[in-house]
Amino acid sequence: MRPKTTAPGPTVPPSMRYIAFDLGDKRTGVAVGDSITRMCGPVGVIEVAIHERAGEALLGALLNALEEQLGPPPVSAGAGSRGEIVIGLPINMDGSEGPRARMVREFGARIAERSGREVR
Repeated sequence: MRPKTTAPGPTVPPSMRYIAFDLGDKRTGVAVGDSITRMCGPVGVIEVAIHERAGEALLGALLNALEEQLGPPPVSAGAGSRGEIVIGLPINMDGSEGPRARMVREFGARIAERSGREVR
């Protein structure tokens, strides 16, 4: 009788988690998703005005949401929990970027710098 052997199962790629922010003047929408299901769903709203304390109040709330949803920030590039940040970019009907898109890009850069995570 031959010994029973089992072939290794298919390799499942590691899941990448995403957190998405939709920045608004008075509130910011938060959604999460992952690369396995390729779906994203709402998880809440942050009721902090974007201009409160020059954006620091909202930045702190977003960093808290990041840690809650994705875990602690990475210690160095490529280390730590897997997760990326997606921010909705408001563009004009003709595809150009106006003042609001520039503000969102600048705020996104602040989030990336403080969180140690890539912002898309």
